[in-house]
Amino acid sequence: MELDRLFQVNFKPVWAFLFAVFNYLICPNAAYLPAIAAVWVAVILDIFTRLFANSRRCGGFLKAIRERVISSDTLWNRTVVKVVAYLCLQILAGLSLRVLPLEQVSIAVATVIYSFLFVREATSVVENLVEAGADDLKPLLCWLKRKETDLTEDRLDVKKQNSQYGGKITGTIPEQADQEVKKDV
Repeated sequence: MELDRLFQVNFKPVWAFLFAVFNYLICPNAAYLPAIAAVWVAVILDIFTRLFANSRRCGGFLKAIRERVISSDTLWNRTVVKVVAYLCLQILAGLSLRVLPLEQVSIAVATVIYSFLFVREATSVVENLVEAGADDLKPLLCWLKRKETDLTEDRLDVKKQNSQYGGKITGTIPEQADQEVKKDV
């Protein structure tokens, strides 16, 4: 009798529907699973390292709670914004498989999105650890910040050149932009 109850499946159509929608929107291809897992593990690490850094700064976890450095409101507000933003980007990555004609292109789009999210979270984790006292990670943090700044400045240079030359630049890398401008001149 207990064996029958053990193998009895209690099927809830609502949960099946939600799981199907999740898979349709966020994970339409098994290639996305490792990236999804990596991003969400990095998000969890970011939350824990932020709590750890705040605790270290205040001289302990309970003291940080008493001083309201760590509070459910602060943690909740930051986390909700991040979760909503990341879910929206993941839905866009998943839907790219449905919209773009080649599967390889949509996987490339998803790779860019998940790589950006992962690197952003990894940078935040390293920042938190440095704030908590892991000074050995400062060179890594400086390198990550410099690469992020370089990438941002390169993109701004392309936009500036594009506006100067009447929107003729189609490339996204500054060298490509310079070559296209030279062709037109």
